Amino acid sequence: MITKRHIIPLLLCLLLLLSIPAFASAEEVAAAEEPATVEESAVAEEPAAAEESTAADETYVKLRQDHGVYLHGNGDGTFRPDASLTRAEASTILYNLLADQSLGSLTVEYEDVVDGTWFATPIRTLASLGLYGEPTGAFRPDEPMLRSELVELLARTVPAGTEATSAFSDVPPEDPLYPAVSIVTSRGWIVGYEDGTFRPSDSLTRAQAATIFNRMLGRSADPEVCSTDYVNCFTDIQVGQWFYGDILEAAVEHSAQREGDRETWLDYPRPYTVRMHMGSQVTEVLVKRGGTLESLPQQDAQGRAITAWVTGTNADAELTASISADTDYYALFAQQFASDHWQYAEFFSDGYFRPAWYATRSFVCNMFYTQLASKSRGSYSADFSDVADGAAYAEAARTLASLGLLDTAKGFRADDYITRGELASLFGRLKGAGSSTRSFSDLETRPQLQRAAAWAVDQGWIEDVGDGAFHPNRPLTRAQVVVAVNGFLGRRPDTLSASQMDSRFLFPDVPADHPAFADIMEATVAHNYTMGTEGESWSRYWRARPSIGLWMNSDQVVNASVITNSVGYRYLGNWSYNYNMDYSAGRKEAFVNGQGYTSRTNYLVWVSIQNQKVYIFTGSKWNWKLYKTFVVATGAPGHDTPVGVTTIYGHQTGFFTDHYSCYNATLFYPVSDYAFHSRLHKPHGGEGWVDTTIGMPVSKGCIRMFDEDAVFMYKQIPLYTTVVIY
Repeated sequence: MITKRHIIPLLLCLLLLLSIPAFASAEEVAAAEEPATVEESAVAEEPAAAEESTAADETYVKLRQDHGVYLHGNGDGTFRPDASLTRAEASTILYNLLADQSLGSLTVEYEDVVDGTWFATPIRTLASLGLYGEPTGAFRPDEPMLRSELVELLARTVPAGTEATSAFSDVPPEDPLYPAVSIVTSRGWIVGYEDGTFRPSDSLTRAQAATIFNRMLGRSADPEVCSTDYVNCFTDIQVGQWFYGDILEAAVEHSAQREGDRETWLDYPRPYTVRMHMGSQVTEVLVKRGGTLESLPQQDAQGRAITAWVTGTNADAELTASISADTDYYALFAQQFASDHWQYAEFFSDGYFRPAWYATRSFVCNMFYTQLASKSRGSYSADFSDVADGAAYAEAARTLASLGLLDTAKGFRADDYITRGELASLFGRLKGAGSSTRSFSDLETRPQLQRAAAWAVDQGWIEDVGDGAFHPNRPLTRAQVVVAVNGFLGRRPDTLSASQMDSRFLFPDVPADHPAFADIMEATVAHNYTMGTEGESWSRYWRARPSIGLWMNSDQVVNASVITNSVGYRYLGNWSYNYNMDYSAGRKEAFVNGQGYTSRTNYLVWVSIQNQKVYIFTGSKWNWKLYKTFVVATGAPGHDTPVGVTTIYGHQTGFFTDHYSCYNATLFYPVSDYAFHSRLHKPHGGEGWVDTTIGMPVSKGCIRMFDEDAVFMYKQIPLYTTVVIY
């Protein structure tokens, strides 16, 4: 006998079971159970609200009246609408619908329901309330819930004494199942098939369960809300399927109000807005919660190519990231770089470069900042809690961050090592990664970095490790970074000029045979150049040094020289102390040896009119080696120092007049007064100077020198030494 006490629990159990499957044959049930559209499903075959409310009020087992979730997915984003509803799933659903989940008075001892299983508590609770007949023996939790079992559960929720009739060929009046089938089908909760059968032994699908329980509960989907896919939390159902709206009604948390046969959702998981900022242009798209963007624009309305997309903290905006809030993404555009090849890589104050040391983020940040054509700030977040005002890298860090190039979420971390991934990301943001067929196994969830890394490896800027992975967290050495950045900037070293570098430009720890030698010279030496098919050809080069003020000695000036690779005999300076041109040591030796000059002593002197220098060589023909370089002042226009090849023919203490005195004269061009001598002192041994000018042509044909240099010539250079003036 079915009592009122049993009816409610059985109904609850049936509700839970129905929330998982539905009917046995989707094809045969189509006409009876499937709604044609989401809107039709909202009103199809619903029971009267008043009748259901009365039934609920008369039962001692109360069901939840809210529109909360009672039917769940599978934890992997799927719902499995066509899967059979198991008895364990049905029990769990009904248990979740109970307003009071306290245990009943019956003792439960199911041999196949053990502690720790996900369905143990729901099954034991429902059985203790008398919803499952005998609460002992085997429960069979993994077996499908049958239509006969479901209608018996649903019928037990109807007040005792309720009667109804039905006419199914396979459930005659004398069948014990007849009362339950009649009660449930008369209310429209479950219907039969077109051939007049009920098929009590068929199992139910999860989709059918959603439809049945919604009818019993008087719930239906909001057709307007559910007509889009934004509230759909499952990957295996979609708009247009007969069960789509019912599954969302059962599986999506919401509140609702009802007007007639229509339900309106008031509060539900609305889609998030993704705002895509492209300069002054903003495009908005809606994305369902937990969903992802299908694509991001590759150019703006003006046709400008977008190099990358970043978040509000300048992190990569990856398409694989699930959207969990209203989000702003910002487009980056290619940066312009200076055409001048200024030195951009810093070295240490002790004169070492330390190529094998790992490169710090501050080192790399300063490199890129130096090369930007414009140093103007952008509009992106540039606040770093760990960047102090006045820090050597502060302006560079804040400027690059303001352009969207640096992720600000974790601070600047100036002394952290730059990684392969960070450098590749910078490359991609600065120019925009080109297409590539290459992929790395450890970047599958980071498509934006995947593109940038593949591009950098394809271009040869960053080494391919060779194991199929990119290893984005590995640090890079200073030498590796310089090679990579040179390649990225299109800077191709002049290997000939690099090979002729002398001590003014060399680093003790970067020998000429170092694999990155030429690249390090390219990055640490400023130069004028022309680009050819084989790389750069430098016309002159220099390295920034502190201002030297008024020149006081040759060493000071020569060490700060601008190097020219063009040998000439005309003065090319700017007639100021700002001018200081020179040749590299290799260029000097190549010139005198290439000309085949000889000398009767083991010295050779070259006077460079172009650079206002005197070069002292030791050795012999074809094998002259640079020994000294002195800054001088040759003849002014109209008093030009004669060019050609001559010889040292005498020494004297100096020249003395009423207007000036000069000391330590070394004579050249026989039968003339041309000489190397000091600058002009006051006459008659007076203290001070008449003219201290040097480094530009100002004399009457002689060659003025710093005093100590004139003394060297006077004491060290012997007679008959060859002098080349060119």
